[in-house]
Amino acid sequence: MILALAGLAASNMTFAIRGDISGVHAGGRLFGAAKYGLLPELLAEPELSWGNGILELGTFVATLTGTMAGAFLADYISRTAGFGRACCCL
Repeated sequence: MILALAGLAASNMTFAIRGDISGVHAGGRLFGAAKYGLLPELLAEPELSWGNGILELGTFVATLTGTMAGAFLADYISRTAGFGRACCCL
């Protein structure tokens, strides 16, 4: 994520995108197994399939929401570049 922040600060989208993708994949690898490892401790065996479905639904909805929010923010930032850079650095 530091690479993404440096890319945004330098207006270099190649570094920003590569840094963002690397950070997202690293987070998925670290926390993905924990999500599914917790289900057997919380749910009875007959409810595991339901819990897995709800977990996948939440992941899918979060992915779509993040993608849409990113598109709206990219459009807004392209119109107000100074404000966008300040928000991204926070």
